[in-house]
Amino acid sequence: MLARLFAVDIPEPDRERHDAIVVNEPNHCWILYRGRHFDCEHPGGVDSLFDLNFFRRWLGLLEGEQAQGTC
Repeated sequence: MLARLFAVDIPEPDRERHDAIVVNEPNHCWILYRGRHFDCEHPGGVDSLFDLNFFRRWLGLLEGEQAQGTC
């Protein structure tokens, strides 16, 4: 779903986990400008929406955080 909506390449094994972003509808606003994604934590922008800390936290990818649903 995300791969189609945002034209990003998500490896097949990871798609279900990343699609949970759309299904669970976390609220976040960011700007996509000239191919870079900007928000209050990334005023210099990042190349992928998955590099935004909000989504990294949401997916449990930041160092020291556990993925959702694990102990």
